[in-house]
Amino acid sequence: MARGLTTALNNQFIATSLNPFIAVNLDFESDPVNAWVGNGIITFGGVDYFGLGNMLNITPIEETHEVKATTCTVNMSGIPADLISLALSSNYQGRTGTIYLGALDTNRAVVADPYVIFSGNMDVLTITESAENHIVSVQLESRLVTLERSKTRRFTKEDQQIEFPDDLGLNNIAKLRDKKIEWGGGRS
Repeated sequence: MARGLTTALNNQFIATSLNPFIAVNLDFESDPVNAWVGNGIITFGGVDYFGLGNMLNITPIEETHEVKATTCTVNMSGIPADLISLALSSNYQGRTGTIYLGALDTNRAVVADPYVIFSGNMDVLTITESAENHIVSVQLESRLVTLERSKTRRFTKEDQQIEFPDDLGLNNIAKLRDKKIEWGGGRS
């Protein structure tokens, strides 16, 4: 069995007939977007996912043996013009985006626990407008991207005072730099 798949989902994937789906959850601050590649509404994890059919497109997701940050892009076309301004004004950067792979049974019910094929943070939102179509593209980056960012915080009194002005815990840290500490009880 593949890693992380439930027995029910694995059985569906190896069955003679398969009805797979891809679903996306984009956690916009004002109103999360829950969509899937299909028609109608499906529900899993207590969340309704609205079918966008072929208007939902996801770029290939790269999986590597290396520890490196990867990205993918979720494209949604046919978005009404009034939702474009909502997307632009919404706080999205750094918020979670998740892509699921699942299957529907013969009754069009979601087979237990769709598999998370990508989870990361929303980074760049691009809007392409034309006379006949509006496309919203959201780039998701894996959480490993934080490993590539340099740390700008230090263990100093001044840095500690930025977030905790009343904290005195690092007041004497500079004196410790040249402090000679005797270990073991006896002095030589």
